[in-house]
Amino acid sequence: MENFEKQDIELLKNAVEDKFGSRILYAKDCAVLSNAIFDKTSAKISLTTIKRLWNLVNSPFNPSKYTLNSLAAYVGYNDYEAFVDSKNNLQQSLESKNVWRQIQQKAKLVSQKNFQSITSRMGIELKNTVKRKFASKKLEAFLNSDKTATAFIAPGGYGKSTITVSLVYDYFLSDDAKFPDDIIWLIDCPSISGLETEGFNIDEFLLSLLGYADNKTFKDYFERNPLEAQGRVVIFFDGLNELKINGGNGFLQNLIRVIAANSGQTNIKMIFTLRPDLWTSFCKIMDETSGLKKCWFDVEFSPDPRISSNIPPLKMEEVEQVLVNNGAYNFSNIATLMHGGFTNIARIPYFLHIYVLLWQSQTGNISDIDLLREYMVRKIIEPSDGAASIELIDKILKCSNFGLDSDFAIKDNITPIIKKYNIEFNNLLNNGIVYEQKQTDFLLNTKTYIKFTHSILFEFLLANHWLRKYGFTEKLIKTVSDFYDKNLTLKHQIISWIIKYAFKENRTGLVKDIFKIALKYFPKDTDDNNILKRLIIITGLELRKFPEEERNRVLEYFAQDNSSRVLYYVKFCDLDNLNGFYGYAIEKFFLKYANDDNQKIYGFFVKLVQNVFNKNRNGIIQYYEEIKRLSNNYVSPQIYSLILTSQLYYFKNIEKEIPTSIVDYIVSFAKENFCVENTDIQKFNFSFVVLLDGLILCKKYQTVREICMSIPDFDNMRENHRYGENYVHILMIYSYALLKLGYIDKGNKYFSHLEIIQRSMLSANAASYWTMRYSQIAREFYPKDTYQYADHTQKMAAIAKYLKFPFFTISKKTT
Repeated sequence: MENFEKQDIELLKNAVEDKFGSRILYAKDCAVLSNAIFDKTSAKISLTTIKRLWNLVNSPFNPSKYTLNSLAAYVGYNDYEAFVDSKNNLQQSLESKNVWRQIQQKAKLVSQKNFQSITSRMGIELKNTVKRKFASKKLEAFLNSDKTATAFIAPGGYGKSTITVSLVYDYFLSDDAKFPDDIIWLIDCPSISGLETEGFNIDEFLLSLLGYADNKTFKDYFERNPLEAQGRVVIFFDGLNELKINGGNGFLQNLIRVIAANSGQTNIKMIFTLRPDLWTSFCKIMDETSGLKKCWFDVEFSPDPRISSNIPPLKMEEVEQVLVNNGAYNFSNIATLMHGGFTNIARIPYFLHIYVLLWQSQTGNISDIDLLREYMVRKIIEPSDGAASIELIDKILKCSNFGLDSDFAIKDNITPIIKKYNIEFNNLLNNGIVYEQKQTDFLLNTKTYIKFTHSILFEFLLANHWLRKYGFTEKLIKTVSDFYDKNLTLKHQIISWIIKYAFKENRTGLVKDIFKIALKYFPKDTDDNNILKRLIIITGLELRKFPEEERNRVLEYFAQDNSSRVLYYVKFCDLDNLNGFYGYAIEKFFLKYANDDNQKIYGFFVKLVQNVFNKNRNGIIQYYEEIKRLSNNYVSPQIYSLILTSQLYYFKNIEKEIPTSIVDYIVSFAKENFCVENTDIQKFNFSFVVLLDGLILCKKYQTVREICMSIPDFDNMRENHRYGENYVHILMIYSYALLKLGYIDKGNKYFSHLEIIQRSMLSANAASYWTMRYSQIAREFYPKDTYQYADHTQKMAAIAKYLKFPFFTISKKTT
């Protein structure tokens, strides 16, 4: 028996385990290893021999040369002697691997601590947020690229930290992480904000954290020690704006120097999250040195935040998923979230998080004013002297001429107030309320501009300013209208906020006169017509939240005034409230004060539809007879569409069969009044949609197809969203008719386009209804055994129950 060095045998055993992929700890491991050795070398080593060699059996044992040769062959050597001859290189490789694992564990422990620190500040548990698919795609593409750095750039509140911790967890920290061999270093910048730039070297800082303090760069280290890289070193800098280091751009220059030094080194990857103002500083430094930009992946080198920001707002399906995850999904609220300015606010993650927190802590509806108030309390009022912060904000607004001239203030013009309220100004900067942007003109004069990060907040603060000055008066509306006469967009936004405030503060007097005032200052035949449309929507949505007693006063007042009657009851047909206060007000107030046959037919039609959806046979007969009594009088084509639709509903639900003569007449009527040359958004009106919807609900699919095919250039309109919400509803109806008629490819073509645009273009007065109809139609485009079919079926049933429309209840046979 030959004598072999024990340390050589132990080294061989380590090499075998490394090749095998795990430690040999149990008898079952020995059996698997024996088979693995035989498969690779055709050499048979008994289970008992392996147990003895790995000390799983207590007995004196010296391995044979055959056993050692077989093990050496398994790890890639000709024999045991060849293995021993190369043991110095192998020892170095194993030691390197051990060093990598040690550093990996150290980095992982610290990253987990920083992970907890960041998630504790988020307000909502990570599992209740939504994963951003675009961010995952970007990270994977970046890790597989030859670039060294990338960045997620966006104003405060866009979920940069949420994206960071979600990616770090899924790809590096979780038990089933996608890249478990990488060293992950998550740097929570606010937690190291005490560092000073004087004598501070970012290279040494990062290298020391990873155990390489004696090396100049990562690149140098890995080039000298190629066996050391068992994966990548991935470094996340989260919240770079909050890394408080004195000394101006010195820190950024050091950081960029690290990126440049590691250019082309695929083992080093750096990801930053920061705001556009700091990215502008990055860009300036990189503009001064050639070649630096090639180190970056998927970023725009622009000082304009609109171009450089690369985190999009949440999609509406992502908003809904967050609400579902947090138990805050409510059909009563989702309709409001999907319309007007609320949509733009809710799609910003921080505001959505505030919405969830408010929803969890209180009952009742939450408005966009609630969100912005809470935002101001958290970000402006609480961090410092609230009164001083508001005074400072007013000075910034005044310097911009209250938004009329620009959306920024020149810093030099308010230097005294900034000095007076230095703490408050720094809080505004640190909390991402405002940011500074420097610009140099062609004469090399440099100016610093102060801008508000969110345009929504800017408009909200302007509305607050005017309200504090004039109160809830007609003079307020007139002053704002006159002041912003050259900036219609801003006028619309500020007036909208004022009306929302009036509802929020229960200013019934202003609310009752809102349409009179609107028509006085925003006539229908002027450019201000858009604000009139917006006020109709705002009024309709806000009335849903108004206290019942006050709301009934307003509803009766609207019914008494002819203009208000039309603008609210007709222009905002609150289909989602048909079994609520709107249906009650139609009969109690609207029909009581209706002063012509057109209005009376409209009121009776609304009640007929309510009874159709409620499957109330007597109600259908009652209101059909009322419509029939008036139908011989002269009415407008739009109202006549409602008369024809009422006939469809009556004959389908009461007589059980629709006469062919009625269907034929509907086709000719629609072609004459709606399917004409130069069809535009005005032609796709409420009554036309109602008629088509009635046809589809009565299963007249061929009639719908014939009418839609007669609309000039209808197919090309799919590429143009300007046709508005009514076009979206028609597209929904038409795609379903095509599917039911067997035109599957063409139906899918229209439906695919519908999926892209329908979420952002539902009628404000009927968002729940059309969401239900969309789910009813969408499920038909999926096989019954798919999750999409089940999901749409469940949503349709839930909304039908919420709206109290048994007409849309799904029978067990169809599910």
